Amino acid sequence: MIYSDRPRECSSFFCDYLRNPELGEEWKPSHSKLVVASELDGNRIAVYVDPQRPNAWRQEPYYSRLKQWAEAAVPHRGQVLACVGRRTYVVFPDRDVDLGDVGRDELIVTRERTTPLGVHLEASKIHKDDPLAKTLPRHGGRRP
Repeated sequence: MIYSDRPRECSSFFCDYLRNPELGEEWKPSHSKLVVASELDGNRIAVYVDPQRPNAWRQEPYYSRLKQWAEAAVPHRGQVLACVGRRTYVVFPDRDVDLGDVGRDELIVTRERTTPLGVHLEASKIHKDDPLAKTLPRHGGRRP
């Protein structure tokens, strides 16, 4: 009923469910309890989770798709996030990293570390004024 009176930010936002024909009816936010958004010029997929259903992102078929997106993001240095309120999880192909609450003044940074077993991805958060933030690519918070 308030659709025509919604804030400007809401009227210009289109979740990926509306924009991506590959996301079937099961991804409709009223059913999935998830809102999928492409951010940082397409370098991040953020899944905003209904706080009343905080584990919805870990249910199938959603979790498998997040893992697929995470795998596809690795070569492009992209990120896949699941956000339950301010609590943020970085979804990697092999695991999920709980960053806890991420403030508006913080950036999410993912790094690649070479180990004897190959490349290991790590995630952390930094304050936007941290000197490291100035060295990050303009499209996001990932650093090799």
